[in-house]
Amino acid sequence: MKKALALCCLAATALPAHAVIMAPTSLDKNLNQALYVVTAKIEKLDLENQRMILVVTEDLKGKLPFRKIPVVLKGDAEAIKLMHIPILMKRLAPDLPMVLLLNQREKKVTALAYTNGTWMQFIGQATGDDSAILQLTHGEPYLRKTFKGSTAELQTLIKGMQEGKAKAPPLDEKEAPGFGPEATQKQGRGPGFFPFRGQPFAVIAFGGVAGPLVILSLFFPALFGGVTDLLKQWTAFLTVLSVNSLYLLLHFMVFKDFLRGSWWMSDQALWLILSAVVFLGVVWAWRRQLLHFLSGADAIDAVEKTERSVLVVFSCCVALGLGFTLWYNKWVRDVNFYMLLALGVGIWLATAYRWLRKNPDLGMSTEGIMLGGCLLVHLLLLSFTGSAAAGSMGKSAVADNNVTTPQFLGEGWKEPFTSQENGMMVSRPVVHQGKVYVASAHIGFDDFGTLFCVDAQTGKKVWQFIDDAELKPVYSSPTISGGSIYFGEGFHNHKRCKLYRVNLADGKKVWHHETGSQTEAQPLVDGGKVYMACGNDGFFRFDAETGKAEWQFPPAGTKGRLLRFGAGASLAQGKLFVGTGVDRDVQEDDKGEHALFCLDAATGKQVWKRSASFPIWSIPLLAHGQLFVTHGNGDVDKDDPVKPAGKCLCLNPADGSTVWEFDVPNGIIEEPAVDERSVYFGCRDGNVYCLFRKTGKLRWKAALGSPVIASPVALPNAHDEIDSVVALGVEGKVFCLDAHTGASHWTYDLSKSNLGMTASPAVVAEKTEDGMVRTIYIPAGDFKGTTKAHLYCLKDIVKLAK
Repeated sequence: MKKALALCCLAATALPAHAVIMAPTSLDKNLNQALYVVTAKIEKLDLENQRMILVVTEDLKGKLPFRKIPVVLKGDAEAIKLMHIPILMKRLAPDLPMVLLLNQREKKVTALAYTNGTWMQFIGQATGDDSAILQLTHGEPYLRKTFKGSTAELQTLIKGMQEGKAKAPPLDEKEAPGFGPEATQKQGRGPGFFPFRGQPFAVIAFGGVAGPLVILSLFFPALFGGVTDLLKQWTAFLTVLSVNSLYLLLHFMVFKDFLRGSWWMSDQALWLILSAVVFLGVVWAWRRQLLHFLSGADAIDAVEKTERSVLVVFSCCVALGLGFTLWYNKWVRDVNFYMLLALGVGIWLATAYRWLRKNPDLGMSTEGIMLGGCLLVHLLLLSFTGSAAAGSMGKSAVADNNVTTPQFLGEGWKEPFTSQENGMMVSRPVVHQGKVYVASAHIGFDDFGTLFCVDAQTGKKVWQFIDDAELKPVYSSPTISGGSIYFGEGFHNHKRCKLYRVNLADGKKVWHHETGSQTEAQPLVDGGKVYMACGNDGFFRFDAETGKAEWQFPPAGTKGRLLRFGAGASLAQGKLFVGTGVDRDVQEDDKGEHALFCLDAATGKQVWKRSASFPIWSIPLLAHGQLFVTHGNGDVDKDDPVKPAGKCLCLNPADGSTVWEFDVPNGIIEEPAVDERSVYFGCRDGNVYCLFRKTGKLRWKAALGSPVIASPVALPNAHDEIDSVVALGVEGKVFCLDAHTGASHWTYDLSKSNLGMTASPAVVAEKTEDGMVRTIYIPAGDFKGTTKAHLYCLKDIVKLAK
C-alpha cells in the first residue's frame, strides 16, 4: 500500500500545472466547460504527510468514473511563491464537503475545487478506467469574483442551473482576491448573487454653459453684466446644444449596444437627426425675431458689450478645441470634431456680425446667425455621408456582363464539424489537398486547444493533435509548407507557449520550441526558415528542419521599451514587415509601444521603424508594391472602454512613409483584403469598409449588424475577377457582398445558434462548366463556453450568363 501511494505521489508531482487564473472567468463558463461536476467530502486528511482522500457523494453533471480520489497536497511553484499552502491547509478538515469541476482529456485530469469561499486547483492523471490521482497545485483567489458563498449554496445553485431554474451570478469585479474562512471557524454565509451596479452618466445641459457665464458676470460686471438677459435671448441656441449633446451621448453609450450595425447607428442617421434638431432651433430663433417685428417691438438684443465679450470667449474656446484635436490627430474624422467645427462656424459668423455691423437697428438675430451657421455645416456633412452611403444601394457594377450575381447553394456538409468540448474556433482554417486544418480554443479553468484535420468533402475528422493533452488554446492560424503544418499556441495572457511543427499526414509532432510568452501569431515559412512573433520574447527566425532559433529581435539582453509581437509578418525582397502592440495583462512596469518594423530577414536587424497610433495585431499586407496596415484599439470580444478608434494605412515599404490613411470610429483587429482596385476591412463598429486602393477614399461601407473582427475574403468569378466579398458579423451572420457596391447578394444566419464568428474563413474556388463554385469554410463557437466549437461548410456559385 505504501509503495503504491509513493508511486502515485511521484506520478502526481511530475505533472505540469496551470498558472493562477487571473483573467475574468464566469461561473457558468467554468460549469459549461467541465465534463463532470460532483460533490465530495474529505474522507481522510493527513496534513503531516500532505495527502487526503476525497469520496464522491453526488454527481451534479455527468457520471464521474472515479468515486474515491487520492490527492497529494504538496503544491506547485505558484503555490510556494504565493504562500498558498499554509493558507489552504487551514481551510481543510475531515468530512468537509467540497464541489469539484473536472475535465479529462486522455489521461490528463484537471479540476477546480470549492469549499466555503475558497477555490483551489488540482491536476493529475487517470491511473485506470475508474481511478485517478490528483495533486493540489495552488489556490485560485481571483475566482471569488465568480462565487464566494457556502458550499451548500453552490451545490443548490448548480442544481438549479442544470434544471434551467437558476442563472449564474455575474462577475463581481469589486470583489478582492482571497480565500474563505478557516475550516475550524464558524462558516460564514456569503452572497449567492451580486446585484447589478449601473454607472451614472451626465450630459452637457443648459446649466453647463449658463453656470460659467454667471460666474464671469460676478467677477467682470463691466463685460458680462447682462448675462441673465443674454441667456434668455439665447434659449434656442442653448436648447439645441443640450439636446444634441444628449443625443450624441445616448448614440455612443446606449444605442450602440442594441442598434449596432443598423441604419440608426450610421453616420447618415446621426447627422440627419442632429441636423433636424439644429433646423428646428433656427426656425424657433427666427420665428421669435419675426414675431417681435410684427408686433412693433424692438429687435431682440442683449447688452452690446456682454454679447460681444461672450462671443469672443466662445470663439477662442472653440478655436483652441479644434486646434488641440488637429494637433492630437485623433478626432479629425470623428463626429466630435465635426460637431465642434459646426458650432465654431456658427459662433464665428455671429461674432463677425456683432463686431462688424454698422447699423445697430438692423435687427438680425445673433442667435439665429449662430444656428444658421451650424445648420450650414450640418447639411454639408449630411450630404457627404449620404453620398458615401449611396454606393451600397446601387446595382452591381460587375465589369464583365458575361457572368451573373452569386447564388447561394447551401451547406456543403450534412452537418458542421464540431469539437467534443465546448469552445471556439478563433483560428483561420487552411485548406490543402482535400483537407481542412483548423484549431480550437477552450477557455475556462482548464485552458486547452486542439488542432484538427478534417476531410474537406465530408466534414469528418481525419486526426487531431493535442500534444498529450498539453496543447494550450490556439489563436494562431496554421501555415502549411513542405508536408508539415506550423502553428503556435496560447492567448495574450498565456506564458511558456510553444511553436509547433506537426506532420500533415498523421498529426505527429516533429518538434516544438518553447518560449516564455505566447505564440498566437501566424507563422511565416519561406526558404526553409520559420519567422514567428513570440509575444514579449520578441520576433524570431527558426530553422524549419530542426526548430533551432537563428536570430531574435530585439536581441536577448537589449535594454529599452518592451516590444510585444502578437501578429504575423510579411516578407518581400529580403525584408520582413511586422507590428507590435501593448502588454495588457502581464507586464506592469512597461506596457510597451505600438510600432511597425521593417527587419532584414537574413540578420534580424532593424531597417526602419514607424510608430503607430494603436496596437497592430494584424499582418501587414504587401500588395501592388504597397504596404497596407490595419490597426485599432479594443479586443476581439469588447470595445475599448475609453476611446474606440482605428486606422487603415497605405505605406511605402521602402521607408514606411505614408501614402494615405483612413480613420474609423472603432478598432480594426485583423488584416485587410486587397485587389486591383479596392481595399476591404472589417471594423468593430459593425461595418465592412471598401476604400479605393490608390487614394484611400471611401468607396462604400456595409453594415453587418454586429462587430466585424474577421478579415473579409475577396472572391473571384469564372473570369478570375473579384466580384464579391465574404464577411462575417461576430454575432453569427455571414454576408456575401458585391465588391463594387457593398450590396448583399446572400446571407446565412447562425445568430440563433448562439455562435460567434471572429476568425476569417477559408475559401476554395473551383471552375465548372456552369461557372465558378466557391466553397467557404467558416469557423465559429462561443467565448462564453456555452456551445461546442464549429466548422461550417457553405457553397455558392457565380454562373456564366447564357
